[in-house]
Amino acid sequence: MAELLRPAPVDEELSQRVFWFTQLRWLATFTVVVGTFVATNFLGVGVNPLPLYLIGAAIALYNFQFLAGLKRAETAPKNSWLNSARSIANAQIVVDLFFLTLLIHFTGGVENPLSFFYIFHVIIASILLSRQQTFLQATVANLFYGGLVLGEFVGLIPHVHLFGAASPDMSRDGFYVASALLVFGSTLYLAAYMATSITGRLRERDQEIMDLTEKLGLKAKELGEAYNHLAELERIKSEHLGKISFEIKPHLATIQTCLRTTLETLDGEKPAVRRDLIERADRHSQRLLNVANDLSVLSRAREARMFTDRKPVDLLEIVQRVVTINKPEADAKSITLSAEFLEQPPCLFADPNALEQVAANLVSNAVTYTLEGGRVEILVDALGNAARLRVKDTGIGISATDLPKVFNEFYRAENARRFNEEGSGLGLSIVKGIVETLGGQVDIDSHVGQGTIFTIVLPGGPLPCKKSDPNGN
Repeated sequence: MAELLRPAPVDEELSQRVFWFTQLRWLATFTVVVGTFVATNFLGVGVNPLPLYLIGAAIALYNFQFLAGLKRAETAPKNSWLNSARSIANAQIVVDLFFLTLLIHFTGGVENPLSFFYIFHVIIASILLSRQQTFLQATVANLFYGGLVLGEFVGLIPHVHLFGAASPDMSRDGFYVASALLVFGSTLYLAAYMATSITGRLRERDQEIMDLTEKLGLKAKELGEAYNHLAELERIKSEHLGKISFEIKPHLATIQTCLRTTLETLDGEKPAVRRDLIERADRHSQRLLNVANDLSVLSRAREARMFTDRKPVDLLEIVQRVVTINKPEADAKSITLSAEFLEQPPCLFADPNALEQVAANLVSNAVTYTLEGGRVEILVDALGNAARLRVKDTGIGISATDLPKVFNEFYRAENARRFNEEGSGLGLSIVKGIVETLGGQVDIDSHVGQGTIFTIVLPGGPLPCKKSDPNGN
């Protein structure tokens, strides 16, 4: 079986299996001692019990040593512990095979059917060790058993008769010895092959299960993150719906009140009152229309399908038009509104309406949140192959706490809400959405009480624009 990249669960359980194997040896010790006593005292088996008792004692003694070694190895790092456990397992099996050979020698040698216990150790090796190490243990078992049988056959090792004066002496029968060795060796290697094949398949399945579990864990994590993301989107959506409702309700209530009052005074002689109510209703209707327009623009920008009608646009023309539109409101507050064209910017390839909305939102915000007598400057120049638009004001500014949130939908800074109750909190979100859709970037620098600077950088388009006259001629 190919080496695995990481320990399979069978290997992870190696410590438990080695301990199990060690504990099982107490049963072997008990069986040797009790079996010897019963066989020699009650069954009349004619063997010398002393060597067998000594073998049982030796098994118990080295089992204590192995247990102590396992306890010490447990304190080692995981990889070192696995290597130590495999080494201890190898050593235990070799020692067990040696003492099993001694046990068989003193209980009849080739005549003793206990030779089948070698197969038990091969199976244990297939569970604890690799295929290569299992076949190595099978070879060790063949060497021990073959050495014993051949040693008795040639007379190097004295043969102990299991059944007394058995005739003929099977340990000296060449045909029987050859047959026994052939059957023993083939059985042992066949057992090693079958056991390691089954164990190998189990390890492969364990590896597949572990890989699948890991993949399922990753998928579960991804699904959890996706769920959390969806939950967050749902929360944001609910929050936005609440803000839209909060923004729309007062205007609708005012419109309804104005219309009802107007209806009630139709028969009266209060034209001034009716005119005031109708004007209020018109103002609030316009605010609702503005909110609806902002939401429509923002939705299109977020869906990345905005402004398909792109063409060469001159930023100077856009800025001149926006300044003209906002000039009356700036004059009403004695605010100095000026535009300075430092150099001809590159032509932009964009939707002119979208670009005008960006400039209009920034300039309108600057005028709205600048105190009377303040200043609003619009600077246009080139930045490499890009066009740069800066809107600077001396207004109320934005706190460091609010700065990271000003581009969030429906967000309005606390000082902005105190300064002006009106506003949907969508203007800067729209600016950011449009600029990013056009492939540009927007930055902000602001300090409370010192004013704000918005900087827009947009990439130049592939086509030239006609030269603009900064003076509008």
